[in-house]
Amino acid sequence: MGKGGKVTIGFWYQMGIMFGLSTGPIDALRKITGGGRLAWSGNVTASGPISINAPNLYGGEKKEGGIQGTADLMMGEATQMPNDYLISQLGTPMPAFRGKVMLVFRGIVGAMNPYVKAWGFQVQRWTAGWRTPVWEPGLCQIDQGMNPAHFIYRAITDPTTGLGRDPNTALDLVRMKAAAQTLHDEGLGLCLKWSRSDVVGNFIRTVCDHAGGDFVDDPTTGKQYLKLFRGDYDIATVPLVDESNIVELVSYEQSALAGSVNQIVVTFHDSETNKDAATPAINNLANIQAQGRVISQAVRYDGVWNGELALRLGERDLRAGSSLPARMKLKVFSTLDVRKGDVLAFSWARLNLSRMAIRVLDIDRGGPTVNTITLTCAQDVYSLPTTTYLIAQPTLSTPPNLDPQTIVAQRLVESSYRDLSAVMRPADLAQVAALAGYVGALAKRPAGVPINYALTTRIGTTGAFTEVATGDFTPSGLLAAVMPAGAAPVAITLTSTNDLDLVAVGSEALIDDEVFRVDAINAVAGTATLARGCVDTVPALHALGARVWFTDFFTTADRTEYTTGETIQAKLLTRAGNGALDPALATVASILLNKRQIRPYPPGNLKINGVAYPATVTSGLVLTWSHRDRGLQADQLVDTAAANIGPETGVTYTVRTYLNGVLKSTTTGITGTTHTPADPGSGTVRIEVDAVRDGYTSWQPLTATFGYGLPQITTMAIPFFVGSASTIQLTEQYGTAPFTYTSAALPAGITMSSSGLISYDGSGGAVAATAVDFTVTDQTGASSTTAVPVSVNTVIVPAIGTNVAAGKPASSNMVVLIGNSAMITDGVISNSSYWGTGTAGAVWVMVDLGNYYELNSVKTWRYWADGRTYFGTKTEVSTDGTTWTTVFDSSVSGTYAETSAGHIDTFADRPVRYVRSWANGSSANVGTHWEEIQASRQ
Repeated sequence: MGKGGKVTIGFWYQMGIMFGLSTGPIDALRKITGGGRLAWSGNVTASGPISINAPNLYGGEKKEGGIQGTADLMMGEATQMPNDYLISQLGTPMPAFRGKVMLVFRGIVGAMNPYVKAWGFQVQRWTAGWRTPVWEPGLCQIDQGMNPAHFIYRAITDPTTGLGRDPNTALDLVRMKAAAQTLHDEGLGLCLKWSRSDVVGNFIRTVCDHAGGDFVDDPTTGKQYLKLFRGDYDIATVPLVDESNIVELVSYEQSALAGSVNQIVVTFHDSETNKDAATPAINNLANIQAQGRVISQAVRYDGVWNGELALRLGERDLRAGSSLPARMKLKVFSTLDVRKGDVLAFSWARLNLSRMAIRVLDIDRGGPTVNTITLTCAQDVYSLPTTTYLIAQPTLSTPPNLDPQTIVAQRLVESSYRDLSAVMRPADLAQVAALAGYVGALAKRPAGVPINYALTTRIGTTGAFTEVATGDFTPSGLLAAVMPAGAAPVAITLTSTNDLDLVAVGSEALIDDEVFRVDAINAVAGTATLARGCVDTVPALHALGARVWFTDFFTTADRTEYTTGETIQAKLLTRAGNGALDPALATVASILLNKRQIRPYPPGNLKINGVAYPATVTSGLVLTWSHRDRGLQADQLVDTAAANIGPETGVTYTVRTYLNGVLKSTTTGITGTTHTPADPGSGTVRIEVDAVRDGYTSWQPLTATFGYGLPQITTMAIPFFVGSASTIQLTEQYGTAPFTYTSAALPAGITMSSSGLISYDGSGGAVAATAVDFTVTDQTGASSTTAVPVSVNTVIVPAIGTNVAAGKPASSNMVVLIGNSAMITDGVISNSSYWGTGTAGAVWVMVDLGNYYELNSVKTWRYWADGRTYFGTKTEVSTDGTTWTTVFDSSVSGTYAETSAGHIDTFADRPVRYVRSWANGSSANVGTHWEEIQASRQ
């Protein structure tokens, strides 16, 4: 049998094709595609042949071949001659196609498939093809796009596709050049298709929409120019419109939050892929949180050619749509020199507005006999951001960031005796000098893909940092709730956790300056159980959001021996795949050494009258505690609730008693584990117990704070209201529940039960405040009598919108760091005028309205400049300052971002004399800051 012959399975297809691309000439041909795939790329700026060599573009000869051959580019010059290939195929006469950009190809266009795939061309035109002299050629090209001002110039002046007008009489060329320069500086170039069929006015409107401006008339010259909406002005120097030159404030509307756009997605045409693309969703998170929903808007900018520019325009539009700008219509004297697009400063006393920046959107100049003009304006929020902080998401996975990132959560700790005993032999530990100190570092894993970090240190605040150790990152998380002081193990929930799977049961944890023992941990749920007051620390209060460090095995030790009193500074330099962090980018951590390792441990297991951390004690103080011995405990984590260990040789105890923050007594030299201090008197008592040895005092005192004394009635007033039957419950402090109450004679219509519930039947008229003696008795028989004013009052009904809190006195439980109480009722709403504290914990401010008012609204402003969210916010109202009605609670209704508009809480009409507002730190810091509180009827 002979050999088999070849089998034809398909064909290569060759042909000549002529493509008409656009009017010409153009500046450059950049790309040729076939079937959406890149066949050729380059930068051809003159007529001539191009070699395309992409035979495998569609899969090669096994599939659909590719493109291979020669393409003659004809740029459309005035001297362009007929194409030789076309003449050879079609003969003469043959047009030269001057003024048209043509491409004549001959060669392979595919295989197997007889249908030619679509070709695409990327061309660029900036200064080529103008039928008038090129205006400001140095500003025409902006990256891959054309300056929007040049688009408009051509639309007005081009004699063929435009209006053909004389630029010197039609355009204000000085203002046009200024706009072109601004757009060039901003990098806002556009790639827009413009055809003869487009209406010029519509095309200019499209350009203005992209550029963020308007094409306006100057009524004094009759010329037009591009007016950009930018924040390039000083509000202090722009023309002022106020009561002096405004004839009539026709309308004023503040945009409503409800329904405002808080998310924008921009669709644009990517010039590199020749396909439509979309940005990631651009969000106003504060607006989303305030509304409780997402209101999205799709925007299309066909002239935008890359994702970065699309994001900038999207952020500009989102700012305008979600910042709730005010809109107004003003009738002013016609002598005001104003043009469409101008910025004015608007002041209006009745609206409490001072030099608000407003943009003129339209002008109605009326007739020639009218001496006023009407301006339609809006608060100016239309400026273009210079950059964007969003990144368009790629279609494929991105490689990990191997650059070292700055460590944002870190701290230094002075090593305890336990730390040293865990790494030193007893003989070496005994040789450590009394004044010696050692330092450890803790660091939360930063972003990126870090490997570890270099610990670099120095003594003092000057000089070079020296690398002393390499460290691993410390597992950590944030407390999801406040942790009060206490002796019992505490169950916690953590947020923002990292590396919890590395934490072992029985290891050490650290919150602020209290050491814990990990008794249980669930890395997936982010929960743990911690035993308290271990090593040389005592139970303490810890704020919401305090960082929990899991330190065992993850504290990086600097083995340098320092001396007490020295300040040690450190920089922690992340190491990652691309090297180590630049030291200039690292933040400095600092610690002052204070003889920690030589000090005796404080005692544990403090009890008051046999109870650990009681809330109240009626009478008699008997204190007990348990010994601690740092030598016997060595590297063990003994919690505060454990029984006696030791005592360490030479240890005595010092007990201090405070009443309402004032030292009442000090007893030293106690060797046992009990003490009975003198009665300090009624109030808030704090007990401190220190261990002392060889002149060294324990690093922390063991402390308990509680209410002390006989039961006391805390109700300050008992107000009822004419014709309104109601009840009021007496309240008390100190003593041991349950409590019983008795009273002297009460006014007619008022009675009291033994539980302290006082009832008014609504009968009779007003009764002036009369002091009535009330007696409270606790379970032990201890009692006290307090005179409390009882009254029946007439309620004042203020006019709608009247702020009855204005100028009223305020008080607070906070430690004030800035401002004064008058600031929250002075009517000034400003981020530079607030009453605040930097202390962690729940704090309140209270306004005494001075009379009883029928109200249904309280409005609160806290510091809002950075859009922070305050935690634990609550608004309460009361008639007596003791019993409170909650009208807002963020734990029920959710937190919200602070804004300049404040936060209003409404409720059913009710008598109110006291208004109280709570908070517990914010997303920005642990402090709380109030600007204003208003109370009214709405």
